[in-house]
Amino acid sequence: MQPNLYISPTVTIGYTFNSGFNYGIDITFGLVKIQNFIPETTAGISLQYYFVNYEYSQHGITAFNVIAESEIFRLGIGGANINKKWGFHNRNKNSAFGTSLDFGLSTPNFKTPWLGFKTFVPREQWEACLNPYYISVYTYFKYEPIYLNNE
Repeated sequence: MQPNLYISPTVTIGYTFNSGFNYGIDITFGLVKIQNFIPETTAGISLQYYFVNYEYSQHGITAFNVIAESEIFRLGIGGANINKKWGFHNRNKNSAFGTSLDFGLSTPNFKTPWLGFKTFVPREQWEACLNPYYISVYTYFKYEPIYLNNE
């Protein structure tokens, strides 16, 4: 393995089944290049913050994933926290922690949009909605990463 340090921010938009539209941001930090793997793959971490529209409210999900990505695929697994503010002036908050999974595909061309699938399953009872889990499809355009080391 050799260092492959980069930052890659994106804005996502999609649909969460049984809930509604979702949108958010994703910042990926590439850390090391995995040798002898075709296509060339980088391991790193990803921070996601996205909102899921649910009936008359929004649920905010913050995810932290360990990822492996190349120019045509992305796979991440980690943990996430969901919260929903409610009540007078949104003074109350419900939250739950759970497992996050993220998978995306594209072509080597940067002009092709990515198609992704992500899911979030809270570990404890999430009484803020009727969904025991969140399954989403989303899309985004990936731009050239900002490299922090010289290659």
